[in-house]
Amino acid sequence: MQLEAHKIHWLRLAYSISLAVGAMDDELEENATTLIFKLSKKLTQKDFLDVLNLYWQPPGNQTPAYDFVHLPWKKLAVVNFTSPEACRSCLQLMRARVGSHDLGIVDLQQAKHQGLNENIAAFCSRATPVSFPKPLVFQSGREITWEQAVQTFLAPAPVLPHGEANRADKTAESESCSSSSKNLSFPVALSESAPPLERTQADFLQLISEDLRKCAHVEAGMVIFRL
Repeated sequence: MQLEAHKIHWLRLAYSISLAVGAMDDELEENATTLIFKLSKKLTQKDFLDVLNLYWQPPGNQTPAYDFVHLPWKKLAVVNFTSPEACRSCLQLMRARVGSHDLGIVDLQQAKHQGLNENIAAFCSRATPVSFPKPLVFQSGREITWEQAVQTFLAPAPVLPHGEANRADKTAESESCSSSSKNLSFPVALSESAPPLERTQADFLQLISEDLRKCAHVEAGMVIFRL
């Protein structure tokens, strides 16, 4: 149990670090839509949303303003906004309030993973079934289940035409068989045109008992016994 908890801890840490890597610049890229928030206190995902909605209003009352909210740690939040304008507006307004005790946000900056699809894929690639709470995902302002989000926003594996699919299966099976038999060696088979082996009388005599050797001789490839 302790080993499993230790493993989960490092998985969460690696995932959190991956969210922030490459996001140290103060300026947002033109099409950036995802921010990472460093918090001064532990919050649940719902609590963080309450803070975000209380202190920030999207430009032009744009709704929905965000579609992905995730706290991989209770002091780290990731939000994907539905437009670059909403993302920039939140960054500017929240940065002006950073440090205020009631806000609870220490810093915020552009995240490494950008866009709803990329953030969902990033979570799926690193998460384990018990690692951390699943992100909140919204579609047209309505929260949907994580399973619905994955089915809706992650591209499924390409479906090959029937003939190509069969060929792909056979290729994979062939590669699997060849890889599993790399350490096996087989004798080289004789070709069908190989001439028959010729046996001399001495060769055959080696194969029979000493008592019969005086009574046997070879004619036209046959052993003849004269008793």
